[in-house]
Amino acid sequence: MKYVGRIPDRKYGTVLLDAPWSWTTRGPRRRVHYDRMSIEEISDIPVPDFTTPASHVWMWTTNAHLFKCLKIIEGWGLEYRSCITWAKPRIGLGWWIRGQTEQLIWATGSKAIRAKPGALSTLIKAPYQGHSVKPDEAYRTIEKLSPT
Repeated sequence: MKYVGRIPDRKYGTVLLDAPWSWTTRGPRRRVHYDRMSIEEISDIPVPDFTTPASHVWMWTTNAHLFKCLKIIEGWGLEYRSCITWAKPRIGLGWWIRGQTEQLIWATGSKAIRAKPGALSTLIKAPYQGHSVKPDEAYRTIEKLSPT
């Protein structure tokens, strides 16, 4: 399936993606909160069309999809720079190991300079605020490190 979302008509210095990753298994008790995208559908999002090599691209991923996420950003012509781990106060689902963290991957297409380098941590400890709600601390970190 091809990406069918609207392609922005301009380039952005910072992009944040929170793709609805598909699950590899669906147990009888698993609740589906929204439609999922396959790895191919996420890969087809035309990120290079609305970014420049100097843009910062941030992408949320679960631990189970970490390797796939890195392959996707590589396919977009981006290079991994770092990640931020969100340590949640409660344990979630998992097949091999139950998850209590999510990863926020940071990638760029060049050796882009951080907007405001500083003493920011790769760890966020923030409360759970509901399914798929990301912590405000992540947005503050992105705003400190990335161009507008």
